[in-house]
Amino acid sequence: MVLSPGECNCCGQLGYVVFLVAVPEGTLFLACNGCKSASDPYAYKQYWTADGDLSVEHFAPHGVRPATERDLHQAGVSLSGVAELDGGEFDLFHFESA
Repeated sequence: MVLSPGECNCCGQLGYVVFLVAVPEGTLFLACNGCKSASDPYAYKQYWTADGDLSVEHFAPHGVRPATERDLHQAGVSLSGVAELDGGEFDLFHFESA
């Protein structure tokens, strides 16, 4: 299960923004599966406010895992408007640092 607040505006809505957790750090953040842009978890306000300047590697240099509802709750992120997507469609989880 992958939690998503919606589509990405950085790549023209070609990808979905998903909640991720950096491992082993445990930091919650958002990233697009399409363009790999990333932002803090509060940058989605009816649309994604990210500008594409930050990447997944900025938040998670060692790898990621899908965020859980518990991760969002602990970070104070509302589940309102968050959809569950099929995790098999996302290559972000096969990320490896260079």
